[in-house]
Amino acid sequence: MKYIYPLVSFLVSIGFQLIFINLEYHVTIFVLWIIVYLPFTSFFYSKKFLKEGKRSIPYTLIHSFSLSFSYLMFYFLETEAYGMALLLFLWCEVWALLGLIRKQKIPLLFIKSSSIRRGNWKKCTEKNHKS
Repeated sequence: MKYIYPLVSFLVSIGFQLIFINLEYHVTIFVLWIIVYLPFTSFFYSKKFLKEGKRSIPYTLIHSFSLSFSYLMFYFLETEAYGMALLLFLWCEVWALLGLIRKQKIPLLFIKSSSIRRGNWKKCTEKNHKS
């Protein structure tokens, strides 16, 4: 699924492109595509499929490129489309890299409260009772 998801999100993105080209409310759908779909699909892809992988960043780059290319396919003749495609690429990559961030447990905050109480901690000078 790690390899199929970029293709599926690319095709859905093309579907969004076709919808907002043909409708009169194309600006609203375009804004929803940028603000909702692109961050969600980038974050979900990296969080769900790439979190355990060692080489996750190249996959996020491929996914972000495919999403920005889905925009560029329709506007490649316009000169400002290349700048917009670069911004879309960076926008998707930021969300994908945010999805790769793992939660680090801070040991002091996750100690059971019973082990903090007096009696569970031993001084350095105390001997182990198991001997």
